[in-house]
Amino acid sequence: MAIPKEIAKRIGRKEAIKFVTVGLGIAYLIMALLAGPLFLFQIGFQINLAIAVVVIYTCGYFYGQLAGVAILIKERNYLWIGLLYSFLTLTTAILISSWTGFFQEGIKNLGTPDNPFVDYIIRPLVVITLFGLIPVIAVGFWFGSSIRKKGRKLLE
Repeated sequence: MAIPKEIAKRIGRKEAIKFVTVGLGIAYLIMALLAGPLFLFQIGFQINLAIAVVVIYTCGYFYGQLAGVAILIKERNYLWIGLLYSFLTLTTAILISSWTGFFQEGIKNLGTPDNPFVDYIIRPLVVITLFGLIPVIAVGFWFGSSIRKKGRKLLE
């Protein structure tokens, strides 16, 4: 018996939302260790962070569906698919969310010796990816395994 595509999408979507929440928790812990537990109230980036949270959940929702189909229907390697879509979720969310700061502040600095594209787009992508690489690998493998496990459970 095969799993219908809509059910595979639903499983992937639900698991992705769970794992985005786990990833955000890990990100908070990393930042709390570096900047203190109340860093959210100390910086002026609350709007940027709120947009980033919405974007990362949206990315998880859509990429989770793709992961569910790839793992449960196309029977791709669940560990690599979990890693791929976790990494895509993070990098897509960073790239989209970074434009918020660019348009708020960086656009004013165009034509100056500063490079707002590097400051607001490239630097966040590099820094967050470096700090998030190990958590993304761990959460990605766990995410792929979880989708596979839910699919197998459904077939029993």
